[in-house]
Amino acid sequence: VAAIERTPLGVRLDGANVGAGGAVAAAAGAGVADAGAGAGAGACALALITPSTGFAANTAADNSELDPATPSLGLYLALDLRDPYFLAQNSASTTDTSVEGAATAADSNTRQTYRFGETAAGKGYLIPAEEIVGFNLLLNRFNYFFIDKKVYGSNLKTIGDNVTHKWIVDTDPLAVNQFLHPYQGSVYLGLARSTGLDYWESLWYTFGGSLLWEIAGETGLPSINDLFATGFGGIFLGEPLFRMASLLLEEGGTTPGFWRELDAAAISPSLGFTRLAYGEHYRKVFDSRNPATFTYMRIGLSVTDSVFDDLASQEIKRETATVDFHMSYGLPGKDGYTYRSHLITSILNSVPIPPMPSRTS
Repeated sequence: VAAIERTPLGVRLDGANVGAGGAVAAAAGAGVADAGAGAGAGACALALITPSTGFAANTAADNSELDPATPSLGLYLALDLRDPYFLAQNSASTTDTSVEGAATAADSNTRQTYRFGETAAGKGYLIPAEEIVGFNLLLNRFNYFFIDKKVYGSNLKTIGDNVTHKWIVDTDPLAVNQFLHPYQGSVYLGLARSTGLDYWESLWYTFGGSLLWEIAGETGLPSINDLFATGFGGIFLGEPLFRMASLLLEEGGTTPGFWRELDAAAISPSLGFTRLAYGEHYRKVFDSRNPATFTYMRIGLSVTDSVFDDLASQEIKRETATVDFHMSYGLPGKDGYTYRSHLITSILNSVPIPPMPSRTS
């Protein structure tokens, strides 16, 4: 699942939406119950409600320019990396001077209540941290009672050893390191994103949850490759899952129905949990800015597989069902989108270029 955004570098394939090849194939991290069937249902729903081809209709948000105030290189490399200009975020316009906009702002200021650890923008910084700690604790206890008491019997001694010991590179199976760890990381990212945090802020929670698991989630020595597989893999898988689930909810209007909520929870369980646990407080659906999308689903049956090599050929009798789901999110060339290279232009303008020597005959 890929998203192409407007960035200072022009058209950019969003790294948060690349990889994690079947983003809708949700299966629980180590020890969590299999959710593949639910994810398949969510994928079917998403494939049915999203247009199979074409570009979505333009909205006012499509024509708005998200330009930084100044083309300063330092500005780009500092906190402005989290600006909506670099990655599409759902932020309300601060330039709405209409009577309706003023009335809405005044009304929201009088009614809005905030939870402990929450900002005036409705972002909950403390809540996802608590949820990640709770998720790791429940996952550890589940694995302890149903998988392996020795591996998951964490205590203060094992935690102390993991803090002081040198990190290692483990040799877990491919499915564990390259799918279950990324899926566990996607839960961390989804918990942060579902409480209003933007993409860049959520990265810290993803790596923080991964670090906590390596130190306190298992009795074995902390693994550096697991830390990165859960962190980076969780980012690459979690953001597409969050976007797809949010798009499904967004198609349902201001009040998505029960089946949309259920399918969205199957795609991104952490988003579904936050919406269920906190009621209306975090029920605002992520504003996707009406992206152009392309989806398809193919279902088939394989009856016979054949294997050929230089020495012999062998026919394998094997009947298997196949399901292929594909989604492109954010297509280039949509009307109303503009692509600029402010960062490159800024750098080039700041570097003096000597004149080319003239050629004489």
